Amino acid sequence: MKVAIRVDGNKEMGFGHMYRQRSLSQAFPKDTKIFFLTKTPLDAKAVIGEAQIIALEENDLEQVLSFVKENSIDVVITDNYNLDENYLSELHRACAVATVDDLNHLEKYDVDLIINQNIYGKDLDYNCGNCKVLGGTEYAIIGENFVELDREEKLVNETPKMLVTFGGADKHHLAVKVADALSDFEEKIHAVFVLGNGFEDKELLNKELESWSNSFEILHDVKNMAPVILGCDFAVSAAGTTTYELAYCGTPTISICQADNQKDIAAGMQKAEFSINLGDAQDVLAEEIRDAVQLILLDKELRERMANVGKNLVDGRGAERVAEAIAGLAK
Repeated sequence: MKVAIRVDGNKEMGFGHMYRQRSLSQAFPKDTKIFFLTKTPLDAKAVIGEAQIIALEENDLEQVLSFVKENSIDVVITDNYNLDENYLSELHRACAVATVDDLNHLEKYDVDLIINQNIYGKDLDYNCGNCKVLGGTEYAIIGENFVELDREEKLVNETPKMLVTFGGADKHHLAVKVADALSDFEEKIHAVFVLGNGFEDKELLNKELESWSNSFEILHDVKNMAPVILGCDFAVSAAGTTTYELAYCGTPTISICQADNQKDIAAGMQKAEFSINLGDAQDVLAEEIRDAVQLILLDKELRERMANVGKNLVDGRGAERVAEAIAGLAK
């Protein structure tokens, strides 16, 4: 089977779609030939690593259609909010199409399969004719490095570990905001700051941490987040795809939304009682961060309940289920 994945990512738009497609690509049989088609090839190489990466021009539809025809592609997977109805329809004329979507923002989806991995995914009514829709967290796409973990081995640290992670770029400077909010935090914690390859606030963060009363460590461009997440007692995180990795590991989360497409995730995961939703990055206050950390830190029973909810929501087989459904389109 030959699969082409149409995905972009950079500091401005974020890297979440690329990470998601890297995880999905790992779930296909080893003999599957996979190509990543992208307008951001250098960023793709940094995220995806050793893979067949095809650089696209600005107006790429004709280039993609030619690539599909010349390489006898069986299925194209799209994971990109910028592809419109015409793009998907033209692509569908050339081959089978599976769309990984979060928004249901198009009037019509002319595709064979739609995957919405989000907690609200089952509730959306897609206008896609006879296409199949896979919705909900049972289709949450997380990487094989997470699935290989024994999540039941999660330990409670003597000094609680707090993970701070806001994706590849952290364009709203949230790591610095968290560091500032907790600079004189009285309860004992050990903070683990994970900074992506697009993080540009290193000097500001280091300056904030100079006056910290608690211990901390800074990890840069971590290639395998699974043991880091499993090793932390709770997290302060963006409300994107990482939310489902945190849920799988049973790591209770304080969510801050970096983009509009994260709002429903944060709201849904709070309603399910896995996370505490602090709302938009631009509006969150230092005292709200402090209060949420104090609440989750001091209430062990709350953390245990949140952890169990997360593990029940995400069982780790989402990528496998999605890959099987996509493989079925090629038959």
